[in-house]
Parts: sequence; C-alpha cells; structure tokens
Amino acid sequence: MLDRVGSGIRVPAVSRWGIEPLVDEPAHGFFLRLAALNGQLSIRPFAMALGLNGRNIKPQEMLSFCEELPILGLDMLRNSTPHLTETVVFMRGQRLRFRRDWSITHRRYCPECIKESSHHRFWFDLVVSRYCPVHGSELRTDKNGMIWAWGRSGPSLEDSEKLIASSAGAFSRYLGGRVGVCEPSNVLKVDSLELDDAIYLCIVIGNILLHGWRNALPKCGWLEAKQNAVERGFEFLAAGGSIEDLCEHYLRSTPYLVSGRFTCTDTPKVLGWLYSAKTNKIHEQGIASVRNCIDRLVVEYGACRRLRRKFPPSQIEHDTAAAAAQLGLTRAEVLKIASWDPDKKPSSTDLIPHDVSVDAVARKARLLCAPKEAASILGVTPKQLGLLYKSGVVNSVFAATPSSRSWYEREVLEKVVSRALSRHTGTPDLGGGLTLDQFRAKALCSYPDAVKLVLDDKVTVSELSQEGCGLAKLRLVPPPAARMGGRTARFIVRRKLAPPGYLTMAKAASLMSVSPHVVAKLAGIGALEHRVTNKRISSVTQTSVEAFARHHVTAQAVALQLGYATATAVRNLRDLGVPIQFDVRKVGACFVKRRDVEAAIGEPLQQGSVFFQGLQRAILRSEFAHHLEWIPGNSHAFLAGMGGKVRLIVELWPDNDTVRLVLPFKGARRQRVLGSRITELVGVWSHARVTTLQDGDAALAEEYRLPHTAGFDSSVFAWMESRVLLIRTVLGRG
Repeated sequence: MLDRVGSGIRVPAVSRWGIEPLVDEPAHGFFLRLAALNGQLSIRPFAMALGLNGRNIKPQEMLSFCEELPILGLDMLRNSTPHLTETVVFMRGQRLRFRRDWSITHRRYCPECIKESSHHRFWFDLVVSRYCPVHGSELRTDKNGMIWAWGRSGPSLEDSEKLIASSAGAFSRYLGGRVGVCEPSNVLKVDSLELDDAIYLCIVIGNILLHGWRNALPKCGWLEAKQNAVERGFEFLAAGGSIEDLCEHYLRSTPYLVSGRFTCTDTPKVLGWLYSAKTNKIHEQGIASVRNCIDRLVVEYGACRRLRRKFPPSQIEHDTAAAAAQLGLTRAEVLKIASWDPDKKPSSTDLIPHDVSVDAVARKARLLCAPKEAASILGVTPKQLGLLYKSGVVNSVFAATPSSRSWYEREVLEKVVSRALSRHTGTPDLGGGLTLDQFRAKALCSYPDAVKLVLDDKVTVSELSQEGCGLAKLRLVPPPAARMGGRTARFIVRRKLAPPGYLTMAKAASLMSVSPHVVAKLAGIGALEHRVTNKRISSVTQTSVEAFARHHVTAQAVALQLGYATATAVRNLRDLGVPIQFDVRKVGACFVKRRDVEAAIGEPLQQGSVFFQGLQRAILRSEFAHHLEWIPGNSHAFLAGMGGKVRLIVELWPDNDTVRLVLPFKGARRQRVLGSRITELVGVWSHARVTTLQDGDAALAEEYRLPHTAGFDSSVFAWMESRVLLIRTVLGRG
C-alpha cells in the first residue's frame, strides 16, 4: 500500500485520500487524518515510507506533500499551516517565537473541539496559551493523536472538561482574536506590537506581579510558569494598570534601596532578574515601555559611590545586626522570627518585620526552637527528627535555607510528646519493653511509622522509662512476627530471608567461619547445594553447609591450633601428606579434611567454645542480616551486618563468665565517620563507655555478665541484638 508508483506521474503512493481539509486544520493535522484513513497506527512510519521526515515533523513539508494530492480546499489548508524559520513562526500574518509560543512536541487538544469534529486545529499548537479561545476549556496534552484522528476520541463523563471562569483565559481569547479564530478584542498597550513582542511584554509584567524582586526567577516548570505569567500580565494591561507604578514598586522592593537611594553601583545586581529582560535585544520593541520606566527610575534613585558615609544604614539594619549578634542568630533568621505571627500561618512572601528589636525577637524566639533543641525536646536524634519532618509527623514554622536553619514551634512539639506519653496510664518503670527504634526494627517499618502507630494508639505502651526524655521514654510491647516482603522490608533488612531449609550467604559464612564470597565460590563449583535467583546464587541449603563444615576445616583454624602462621601450616600439612581439598585460588580460602589433619597430627581438632557455637546458632535463627566471623579456637569474633563496613568485636573473657561488646574506632576514615557521631552513639547506647584498646585506638564497649547456666543462654543474644539495632540507628540501616 505504501509503495511508490512509477512512470513519472506525480501521484503520492497512498491508496486512499478521499478526505478534504477541514476548518482551521493545518497540513500536519490533515496528514494525521490521512495516516488514520490508511489504517496506520503511527504517523512516523507512514511519513518515512512516503519519503518524508517522520521523526521531526515540518508543517511546510507536509503542505508540499498534500498539494500533490487530488483534493479540494488547498487554500484553506495553506491558510491554517504555519511557516517556520529557525526561531520564528508566521501564522495568519502574526509572528510568534518558535518553541516558546508555538510547538508540536506534545500534541494538545480541546475536548469540546474534538467532540464537534475529530481533527486538529492550528491553535492547539500555541503552547503559550493554556485555554481554547473558542470554548474556554483547558487544553490537554496527548502524545497519541491517532486516537482522535480516527474519530473515536469521545472523552468519558468523568474526564469531561472544566469550563474556566470568565476572568480566566482572557489572553487566550485575545490571542484567538489576533489569529482570526474568534472576535478580536482591543487592548491598546499590546495591539500596536507584534504578537511575539506583546507576549513577551505580558510575560515580563506577569513575572513582576507574581514574583516581585528576585536575583533570578525559578527555573522549574518553565512552560506552566510562562502560561501563568502571560495570563497575569495580560489581565493587568487589559485592566489599564500603570507600568510606571509597577516598575517603581519593583525597584522599591530591592534590598539595595536605602533612604531613597541605591547603595550599589552594579545595575544588574540592583535590578535582579529584570535586568536580562530589560536588555533583551530580540524583543526590544515590546519591552520598550518597561525599559524606559526603569531607566528613568534608576537615574532618579541614582546609586551613590561613597555608600556608608553619605547614606548610613537604616535603623532596621542596625536593630537587625544588634539582635543577630546578641541572640546568636543570622540576620535572615532575625527577620523571619520578627515577621512571624503565631496566630496565622507563615507565608514565604510576608517577611516584612514589624519590630526587630532585641526584646521583641527574643520574646518570639522563646516560642520557637532550632533543630538541635527540637530533637532534644522530642528525645530523638537529628537524623530521626529529619525523618519525622519529611513524613509530616512534625512541621517546621520556617524551612531551612542556605542562610537560616529550620525552626519549630515549641508548643507543638511538646503536645506531640505529651500525646505519645499519655498512651501509657501506669507508673514509670525501668527495664522490659522495646524502644521506638527497636520496635521499628522488629516490626519492619520506618521510624515515623512507628511514632504514628503510638500516636494513633495502635501499639500498646507497656511502660515509661525514667531514662532519656520525650519519645525515648516509651517502652512498647514487641510486635508480632512480621512478614518479610515489600519495599519496607528491603529497606530495613539488608537481605531477604532465605526460603525454609536454606541459608543466606552471610549466615552460611558465619556457620563455616569464612567470608560470604567463599560460600558463593563453593556453591559455584558444586561443593554446596544452592538456589539460583535472577541468574545469581541467592542461598545455599543448610544441610549441605552443615555437612561441609562437619568434614572440612580451614587452614587458618588449623594454624591457630598448631601455633603456626597460616602459610607455614599449609606447607607443614603438605609435608605430612595432608591433601588440600580447595585452595585459595579456587574458592578464596584453603580447606582440608578434618580426618586427614587429625590422622597427621594425632589429636582431634577443637570444635570451638560452647559460647560462640551457641551464638552462631542464634544468629542463624535471627531474622536480621547480621552474621558472625569467628575462627574456631579464638576467644573473640566479629559481628557484622550493621551497614557499611562497621563491625563489632565480641570478646569472651578468660574466666568465661563475662562477654564484652566493643565498637572500635580503627583507621583514619572510620575515626572521622564514627568520631563525628560519638555524641549520637552515646545517646542511644547509654550503657556503653568510652575505652582505649591495647593498640591505642578508642572504642565504645559494654560488658554483660553471663548467666550461670550450662551452654549458651538466649538472653545473651537478645542483649547483643538490641545493642546492634541501637547502633544501626546512627551508623546506617541494616
């Protein structure tokens, strides 16, 4: 159907062209209906098959193609098709800016127009206008125009358009009048200008009204911002607003105007964002009225050269500086606090201080608090305060800016604390129950969600602790076992739980006293039965791991028992005829069989202490992703899995009645990271004390007296896991 016909006849290779141009339909809109008539699902392959540019549609190229078709109404098609140059679009005698005023990147349409007739109108491409000039409904964006080109566009009832108010869309109706779509309206200040200059003038005036004086205009949402500005600016001009009064108000709002004179000789700095608009060469004629007013006012307010001698600072500047110095605040914070009214909501644009004296600012400052004090009132860490703010549990009066901190209302924070503490009706006590962060970790939810559960009375508060303040006093009843799944579970727990009968790489490594990558390599060569997920080894069977650990031992463990270095022990074992089952190059560690070693050295290998074996079994049953790195025969091990490369040292004292949990500050990098958070660590790990290790490094440590029972007691691991969850709140997420 799309093959070209030859013999020199200038007839396009289109089997069906039995349609005619409709009212206000441009060539690219007609071509869209032509593609739909020929059963095409997209205009791009249809155009490319005809030798046209289907990727970047050009209306003039489409018009040249349509002129070769034996159809009527070509004059109407030419009248509605715009002519494009590099930066300018000409449409029905009017000049527009390419991409700013006119664009076909995203096809727009009016639902009412499509209901009347399913074809494209040329004013759909006027992106500077938000509304239809004929029906007054808001234009919509749709990348797939083929749907309504087939005549099956009928919008659903729930998707029906919303008619705009009579005051809105005035610019769209004026624009429609300029291009001959509807009745023209007369606005003297823009009628004499070219259409692109008139649009630019309305945008500049609208930005003055919407944003006032700024160093630069916001860059986000530029298309919607231009549509809002042009509507606002046109309404101002249509109502007969004075451009001179508007420019004078703009310059009087600049911070560089003191006592009626500019205190800065840098004109671009004084004018802010308006300087680039004032010096625009493309729309020099359109901006002439604003430029003339600005030039006259700049001369009138003339900038002085000897600034401080001739024009000293105003009284407000003196009071602001004095209050900032005496109260330890920045000037921006002083102005914000002075303009704050507790009886009404703060506004980012209403920052006109009524009284900036020291007493007035100090009186209002006592009702507010900075982030550090807010965290102290709530009994949380600064990091947890940020999470509560992002989730909406607490709201700030002023958001943080580069020149000021965020500020919170003290009374609101105290109400949150009292509301949370009121969920417990008994007497304060010590011991039992979970802290909020421990509850968060076990319930697999975020910290703000745990606080919301308490405030909504969906969690039982077992007791109140006498330690700490605010939310730190809460002790909650442990939650039921949570299902592992969803985004929250992946966020809180580093890895998903393995299926029943399987172990994760970390827990298998803990049982074998090796690194997780060694387990992966053993599974890769078939030494361990494993499970593959997404083409990766995700877990190994517990029975194969236990069998492997029962029959094999690492050369490092043998060397520790014999008192040799690892390399020396490997050489001696080879000399004794002990075969190496797996070497370092193959799996990342050296493994030999236990029976071969015992036959060579004549004594059984130690299986390890009862304490660390019990700790390994407890970690295997835990639902959190921490694991133990322990070599049989050692009286210490590393507990990992807290985020990053943080590892705790678990030490068993020689008398086997005390275990110590140590968080060392080893290395320059870790000293910087951990040292910067030592205050937070001490705050959440209240029973720990700062100590010095044998190598001179600092550490946080806590001791725990083992119960006088045979074997490993579960209370030891419960104490250890609670400390790990506390440390995770500061050093990272598990």
